Order: sequence, then structure tokens, then C-alpha cells
Amino acid sequence: MVAGYRRIVKASLVVLLAIAAWLTLVDSSVFVHVCPDCGYTEDVHAYRFAGYHLSETVVSSPTALSCIAEELGSPCNHPAMMTLHRRKYWGLIFCGCPCTGGIVTFNDDIGWYVGDGTISCIVNMLGKCHTELGEEFYQHAIIEHDGAYVREFKAMVNAIHDSMCDSLAGHLAKFEAEQARPGRIIASQRQESEEDDAHREDGQKEDVIENGTTR
Repeated sequence: MVAGYRRIVKASLVVLLAIAAWLTLVDSSVFVHVCPDCGYTEDVHAYRFAGYHLSETVVSSPTALSCIAEELGSPCNHPAMMTLHRRKYWGLIFCGCPCTGGIVTFNDDIGWYVGDGTISCIVNMLGKCHTELGEEFYQHAIIEHDGAYVREFKAMVNAIHDSMCDSLAGHLAKFEAEQARPGRIIASQRQESEEDDAHREDGQKEDVIENGTTR
């Protein structure tokens, strides 16, 4: 009876040790890498064993500053990148030490830059026309965090964008006034194409008739 009791105690200890080992050695953690210079962030969800990353998923969140700097040929290399351990799920179950939430950064300007791709094309064009603009933007916007310079840069890009849109609208209005509706133009082109095809078919038939008569 004593021997049976000891076996039960040993089995219980083994189970408790296994649970303790699982809870302390295996975890799922969420890290956030933040660049204080350009605002670029990375959310890293990692599965770890004894602190070693077995697998991880990285979701990057660039900002307009980081995208513009890269487009101009002077990307931010994130030398002061900070790592925040936001959450740790012990044994993939319990969140604690740390277990924090909330927003680290709010990239509200990335939509302005990405949009339909027009802004990035304008920035790329500016970088090609003014090769020194990349270093200038990096110095003022990334290193010195000059908010006034960034606002002036965005205003300049928006002005170019609006000018391009106005010019395009003017050209379209002129085109429609001279050529009527685009639908008519397309229909006219289709009709001309069909007439050309018909002429070619008639020519081929005449050639066949001529060849047969000659023989």
C-alpha cells in the first residue's frame, strides 16, 4: 500500500514538473520594433522555446516618411530601432509579465502617400530631377525631425498633384469637345476596323477567282 502511494506521488510530481516546464519554457510572444526616427514599425508574433524563436510572423508598417526617404534614394536604416515586448503567453495560454495593449504608433499619413500611386510617382520624379533632395529630406525629416520641413514638402507634392489633375482635366475637356464622346470614337474605330476586314476579305476572294480563271 505504501509502495502504491509512492507511485502516485511520483506520478503527480512528474505531471507537475511537466506542466511547470511547459509553462516556463514554451511561450507565444508579441514584439514591436519601432524606429523613433521615421516611425517605421514591425509587429513580430513569435513562438519560442526557452527564449529561442522557433517561428515568427512579421508584419511591417511603414510611414510616409520612411517611404519618401526610400523613394528619394536615402532610406532610413533604423539605427535606433527599439524593441518592445508587448505580450507573453506562458505555455501559449496565460498572458502576463508583460501583457500590455494599446497603440504604439499611429501611421495616419501612409494612406496619403500610397493612395493610387500618384504621390509616389511625383516623389520619384522629384528625386530624379533633384538628386540632392534625398539627402536633404533625410537630414531634415529623419535626423532633425523638422515638422515644418515635412509639411512644406507635402504641400509642394500636393500642389504638383493638383496641378497635374487640373491639367489632365483640361486636356480631357478639350479632347471631348473636339472628338465628341469617347464612346463614339471607340464605335467609329470599330466600324473602320470592320470595314478594313471586309475589304481584305473581298480582295482575297477576287484573287481566288482570278487564279481559277487563269488556270
